[in-house]
Amino acid sequence: MAVGYRLPVVELLPTAGEERVVGHLGPDVLGDDWDLDRAVANLRADSRREIGEALLDQRLLAGLGNVWRTEACFLAGVSPWTPVGEVADLPGLVRRAQAMVTAGARGGHQVTTGSTRPGEQHWVYGRAGRPCRRCGTLVRRLEQRRSTQNSPGRGSPGHAGGPGGRGPRSDVRRDQDRRTGARQDSYRRPADAGGPAGVTVDAGGRDDRVTTWCPACQPGPFPGLLAGRPEN
Repeated sequence: MAVGYRLPVVELLPTAGEERVVGHLGPDVLGDDWDLDRAVANLRADSRREIGEALLDQRLLAGLGNVWRTEACFLAGVSPWTPVGEVADLPGLVRRAQAMVTAGARGGHQVTTGSTRPGEQHWVYGRAGRPCRRCGTLVRRLEQRRSTQNSPGRGSPGHAGGPGGRGPRSDVRRDQDRRTGARQDSYRRPADAGGPAGVTVDAGGRDDRVTTWCPACQPGPFPGLLAGRPEN
């Protein structure tokens, strides 16, 4: 028996053929052969890549989604746009992320705060425009839509197969997008990101990604589009 949640693609194949479709993946955070050192080495292979994006690249380490990478960056006090090579304690960040996923798998919930009460499960994920649980600064949200190129037989669904490919397609589809009719090929700046609300800039992409973070608890770089804008 298998249980799945939000599975955009399911491929059934003989065990002997698994290597063909998953052989490119990095260490599995829930695998019996989880290898922290290998995962960290994979991430460090491109020290200039943004940590938030690298954590979603299943070729480097497999199993992290948008919730886990968002919360892991917050708990590590790292801006998601920090280059991998500038993350002070990269092993600690990855170790924390793996521990959260493991706990979630055992408990059946994507909880990072320790509280399963509605509205209290996460530190910053899904809390844009609300006070940070630690410092009170308003949590910010940035929605980025990027181009992806799928290479049949390589990479995971929604993931570029080549070495320079982007991360996997995010599993986040905000209800707000459906209500406002946000285009699939756009980058939409939300009100809490600073500047005029609802400003949409064509980015020519199809890879939806929502990033939430606390600018006070996670100091560091952020997209140039937000430079010079107020924090809330």
